[in-house]
Amino acid sequence: MKPEEWPTTTRFRAAVRALLDGRPGRRPSLLDRVRWWARGAEPPPRPDPSDRQVLLTLAGFGRLYWPTGRPETNAGHREWVERCERFADGAATADDRAAVTWEPGRVPTPVPTDFVPYFVALVHSPRQALAHMLRMAQGLPAVAAVLDRCFPEDWAAGCDLLRDVFGDPFRPAALAPDWRTDTAVQLARQMYDGRDFALMPILADALQDAGCENADILTHCRGSGPHVRGCWVVDLVLGKS
Repeated sequence: MKPEEWPTTTRFRAAVRALLDGRPGRRPSLLDRVRWWARGAEPPPRPDPSDRQVLLTLAGFGRLYWPTGRPETNAGHREWVERCERFADGAATADDRAAVTWEPGRVPTPVPTDFVPYFVALVHSPRQALAHMLRMAQGLPAVAAVLDRCFPEDWAAGCDLLRDVFGDPFRPAALAPDWRTDTAVQLARQMYDGRDFALMPILADALQDAGCENADILTHCRGSGPHVRGCWVVDLVLGKS
């Protein structure tokens, strides 16, 4: 995927593959680093998706399905989504860990109709698990059917959610330490813990009051969303990765 395609693409699997390629963005140049130093902002991390981000993205997809009445919203669906979030935040319970019984690289039998259990079962390396599932789908019809339903080739809402969690991996943004005011951190924490992101425009105001003039950050906060746990701006404010 070309960098100019990322902000508007609806090609969901192509966007996922761009992230899983590991290095969709270029390495920062020396000039970039000097500019970041002059602004007092740390260079952004390399845009490789973390396992935490993958799990929270998957949970976000699962939450998109909750009000739809689709087959994915079965009795166990919400349990698996919430389990994804707990593993992502390092808060997995003993019951969560006991439920993870499948071994990496193996396809459970019977194959679940929901994509979520695959990754909760492979929580130790979900980014590699996702790449593995995409590869396996080429030769396993049952896995391909799950992917087609939950990871369609064209999915605008899914791409919007990817952009919410990962931002623009071709142009990663940095957040200056001075912008992390008590007010900004409190707002971000409230939204993260409550999964209610109605305060995003107010977070934009708080960041701007602190000196933030980054158009990508402010526009994302004031945009229509969707926003989920793992939103890249909230993560920057909270110091998460």
